[in-house]
Order: sequence, then C-alpha cells, then structure tokens
Amino acid sequence: MKIILIILIIVLLIANLIPNYIMYKRLKENGEATSRRALMIGIDAILLLLVVVGLYFATK
Repeated sequence: MKIILIILIIVLLIANLIPNYIMYKRLKENGEATSRRALMIGIDAILLLLVVVGLYFATK
C-alpha cells in the first residue's frame, strides 16, 4: 500500500511539473518574466527527487 501511495505522489508531481515547464518555455520565448515559473519548477523537481530517494530507501 505504501508503494502505491508513493507512486501516486510521483505521478502527481510529474503531472504538475510538465505544464509548469511548458509554460516556462513559452514565457521565456515571449520575453516575459519567468522567475515565478522557474521557482515552481525547482520546487517540483526537488520534491520529486526527495520522493524518489525516499522510495529507494523504503524498498531497500
């Protein structure tokens, strides 16, 4: 059950990361401010990394 929950969290983080990255690229191409999107992408990436590392150690 714990593994299913962790995998669900990983999928949700990836689902959140992809639209933020697409919007970041679009805003950057238009020359608009991208600091908020860059921060959101960074937070999503850090959370994703922490969950994956936690999954690794939970299954070890």
